[in-house]
Amino acid sequence: MNKIKTPDDCGDNKVIFRYDDPTFFVGYYAGGTWNGWDCVRVDKPTFDQLRKICEEQGGDLEDYDNAEADEFGLYSLEGHCTHVCGFTHKGIFVTNPFQSDCGRFEADPEKDYGLNHEELVEIFGENYKVLKP
Repeated sequence: MNKIKTPDDCGDNKVIFRYDDPTFFVGYYAGGTWNGWDCVRVDKPTFDQLRKICEEQGGDLEDYDNAEADEFGLYSLEGHCTHVCGFTHKGIFVTNPFQSDCGRFEADPEKDYGLNHEELVEIFGENYKVLKP
């Protein structure tokens, strides 16, 4: 698995997700393949927002309180998230509409996947363009 250096270096390594909440969040994943939440990381402000939501919902805060940032200052979401945003295209779950389904090439969401602006907002939220490399 390739490691990201900082959130600013992530470009095409961004992913949008929800956390038992209608709010969309942006995280980062290390590596070129999607293999679950164990590879998703978030910055400190996002981690703190998620902890606050968990607390408001009466959730267990032990994992949050014991979490440590990795060498890039990012926090793992392993075991905390419930919904990564994306869509299925030809049997592949795509988490970035601006990338090909293999993740190696740029894509046009409308031309390559048939998704219009309204559909992109419904799937990824208003800030879906943050995924554009």
